[in-house]
Amino acid sequence: MEKELEKLKKILCGNPKYTVAYTLNSRTFYSESRGIAPLMALAENGIDLKNAYVADRIIGRAAALLYVRLGAEKLYTPVAERRAAEIFSENKITLYADETTEKIINRRGDGECPMNLAVAGIKDVDAAYAALKAAVGGETAVFCEL
Repeated sequence: MEKELEKLKKILCGNPKYTVAYTLNSRTFYSESRGIAPLMALAENGIDLKNAYVADRIIGRAAALLYVRLGAEKLYTPVAERRAAEIFSENKITLYADETTEKIINRRGDGECPMNLAVAGIKDVDAAYAALKAAVGGETAVFCEL
């Protein structure tokens, strides 16, 4: 794994409140917001993750589609859904995952992640973004600089 991703892995795994961290242009940011809210905030603020390094606590299919839309190229996660890994592979995005799982379970533990359900059957990243925007409504996320 690349040096910058190792650094982000330590940041993410060193603080259980952090859900996403990324380094872009020698600046590192993190979010404590849950689910896909941090990725939606990046998209809504026009953040381009090309040339960035990203660490995300868990990456399912919905998040993978957003990362493709955001231009991410190199990511680390402790847990990736198999369908997310496939999306990254198809888009030539480097993913380092400690574990791969068949599906992401919702927070109640009684079904599949609702964001993955919101993008079921969608392959186009812009259509996925629109579906996810409708699914999350007005939920917002904040990034802070380390």
